[in-house]
Amino acid sequence: MEGSSKKLKILLFYQSGFVAYSHNLAKYKSIDIIGNLIILEPNMKMKNIQFIFLLIILLAFSGCVEDKQADEESITDVNSIQQINEALQMGPVLIQMGYDDCPACKVQKPIMIDVQKDYQGNASVMYLNTREVPALARAFGVEYVPDSFVIVDIEDDEYRYMRYDGQTTSDRANARFVGVTRKGTLATTLDAAIIARNEK
Repeated sequence: MEGSSKKLKILLFYQSGFVAYSHNLAKYKSIDIIGNLIILEPNMKMKNIQFIFLLIILLAFSGCVEDKQADEESITDVNSIQQINEALQMGPVLIQMGYDDCPACKVQKPIMIDVQKDYQGNASVMYLNTREVPALARAFGVEYVPDSFVIVDIEDDEYRYMRYDGQTTSDRANARFVGVTRKGTLATTLDAAIIARNEK
């Protein structure tokens, strides 16, 4: 391997934890820092086990940062009808029903987070875990997930749901979006719900 003319370079995200292992940098032939990247070119005489150990430690620190960022982006978990009704006092409510191991639900959830950011203060966005609160999910007649819908308000002790065409209905089956639903579709439905609320 020492006679090889190829240069081995590793790109690593620079994390605060890297400082604790800075004494290992002496084993590298060249070190460059560009932005938040560290470019390392190890000496060919460096033992593979030392290099692999250092790489594992640095990747572990990177994972911690990603998990922290993921935790900061979430939507409200709904556990009761009362929670929905309280949110309806402030405006329309968009609900996604699903469960954590559902692949399509995992695709839908970031879309819901984006919608929540755009409608903060005008509408609420909630997530109903069908496995954690199955009774509530059954009350809404869930069949397939992800299942998303917009509640406009409560009239005569019944929920009024907003359909994509801008019409309201008390029949959720005619106003639900089953499967992965585009942000634009949800936004159009929420806009119609907000207008309907303001016209009352």
